[in-house]
Amino acid sequence: MKMRNVVRLLASSACMAVGLLAASQMVIGGTVLGGAEAGATATCSSYDVLLAHADGSITSESVGGLGNCAVVPFGSMAGKTLNAPIVGIASLPGGAGYWLVASDGGVFTFGQAQYYGSMGGKPLNAPIVGIVSTPDGGGYYLVASDGGIFTFGDAKYQGSTGNLRLNAPVIGMAVDSASGGYWLVASDGGTFNFNVTFIAPSFAGKLNAPMRFMVGTPSGAGFRVVASDGGVFNYGDAVYYGSAAGISGINWQAMAASQDNGGYWLFSNSPNRFALKTASFGDANPTLAYNGGDQSFSLIVGAAPYSAAPNTAPAVTQNPASIDPAAGTTATFTAAATGTPAPTVQWQVSIDQGASYTNITNATSTTLSFQTTQGESGGFYRAVFANNSGTATTAAAVLTVGGQPDVTTNPQSQSVVHGNTATFTTAASGNPAPTVQWEMSTDGGMTWTGISGATSTTYSFSTTSGQNGYKYRALWSNSVGGTFTTVATLTVT
Repeated sequence: MKMRNVVRLLASSACMAVGLLAASQMVIGGTVLGGAEAGATATCSSYDVLLAHADGSITSESVGGLGNCAVVPFGSMAGKTLNAPIVGIASLPGGAGYWLVASDGGVFTFGQAQYYGSMGGKPLNAPIVGIVSTPDGGGYYLVASDGGIFTFGDAKYQGSTGNLRLNAPVIGMAVDSASGGYWLVASDGGTFNFNVTFIAPSFAGKLNAPMRFMVGTPSGAGFRVVASDGGVFNYGDAVYYGSAAGISGINWQAMAASQDNGGYWLFSNSPNRFALKTASFGDANPTLAYNGGDQSFSLIVGAAPYSAAPNTAPAVTQNPASIDPAAGTTATFTAAATGTPAPTVQWQVSIDQGASYTNITNATSTTLSFQTTQGESGGFYRAVFANNSGTATTAAAVLTVGGQPDVTTNPQSQSVVHGNTATFTTAASGNPAPTVQWEMSTDGGMTWTGISGATSTTYSFSTTSGQNGYKYRALWSNSVGGTFTTVATLTVT
């Protein structure tokens, strides 16, 4: 029995395509990178289509007609052991990375794409057949061949056909970026809408060939569906520029829209697997140059362009500020930087006044927060931003940890001859620097009174016989708290 698999077709509004899993090197999805991506040998303004294969490998095509960008993808699963074939690819908005998904729901991340979860190792009613990014790249949808929808990250579940008996398998999904709703389309042209307006198809009657894949429009208010014979059907605000239905003998497998959505390409491999066939409509340039190093693939079943900004090295836009929290409270440093692709961040600390730095474990967000201790006072903190175009390091911020005074010298009891001078001395440390106030008790320590003007580390005075047995102590205080010295007793003879 043959199984139909929904596969991912990428576009700015997020969509996917469907294909029949029939060969170990089938191309099952694609995304397009423009500009100088990771490993690029030249900057160019054409589109580069990344095509994902069932074995996890990735090849690229330049479709803009403006030269070979020689795009090198961020990575792939080529040569690695897979529990199930790769069936879809979804790109991170801006082109800084992408996800691959296998038919068992396993998700693999590359570049700056984040892992939010998967269905790998979990029971499924039908195989996973596609992955769709949310508009902001903060999550993704996994789609099963029965129309079941699984959401991760900020993707919102709006419903599915997983509990329905379908006349034909679902062959595509398009997401409305405005509402977060989505459409599903079956190979017989059946359309299912979830939290989004139903769009009637642009055809009536029986199809000449089954629907193969769909591409959403940039506005998210429509999509195109392509049949295996090259027939193109427009929904909503999608504009029809022509089709390849009149070209016989070619099983069309993927579509990519031009940057301004004023045209599109159709892609196919001929029976000779080394020959790539294309058809262009509207303002889509007919020139296409092959960039891949390994051409040994059979069917292409997914492709879609987006315009990625040229890569730029990180540039610091916010340096962390020096702070002086009290011991036991939270210290927070914040830094920011720009760059394409979005840079990663790693916080570092120096305990030798900036002579050397070490990475702080798990400190990889733009804000660093931790509970302070007195021993961390004087540490230098900085953030290092990095992407594939370079690194940028912030200025260092100094952590000064406040603590209540710590007495380092206590006054000593002493015996003084009547009329001679008695001297008591104390010392303490603290942050902020503490002040001192001497106190005296005339009732054996039951009550204490501050001595006027006695606010230096040494307290001296001429004794009288009436002061015999008096007790003395010092109170050190700062904004964090106060600490008393031990008590000293004066004996006057």
